[in-house]
Amino acid sequence: MGVYGNLLTAFPELYRRIPVWTKEDKSDIRDIVGIYLPSKGGLLKRWKYSNRGSASDYRNDDQLFVSIKFKDSVHIGDYFYDPDDGELCRIMGDLNYRHPGGFVVYTTEKVTGATVDHDEKLTVKEATFA
Repeated sequence: MGVYGNLLTAFPELYRRIPVWTKEDKSDIRDIVGIYLPSKGGLLKRWKYSNRGSASDYRNDDQLFVSIKFKDSVHIGDYFYDPDDGELCRIMGDLNYRHPGGFVVYTTEKVTGATVDHDEKLTVKEATFA
């Protein structure tokens, strides 16, 4: 427990049961309790790539607050579904706060493009030659 107690107990309505997994077939699925805070992609970040230039990039780092009791069940690279929107997300990093107040904070990103679900129907069109 952190120095200030467990901050999550002040907001019990934010708790969600979130299944996380590492393997594509979800054979290692684990249930955790945490708080998922999406940023909805409202961030632009400036990257400096040389001493003469920089570029802006779209950044979509959401946060997953996991109770210390579930810390060993979550790993960087794990997948989970956004508890509200149902979109597939992946845990990308640990913010590593020094005084976490009873939780660990992970950065997450939405998975775009091909997903581990492989549930989209592939429509193959026959080739036509002129």
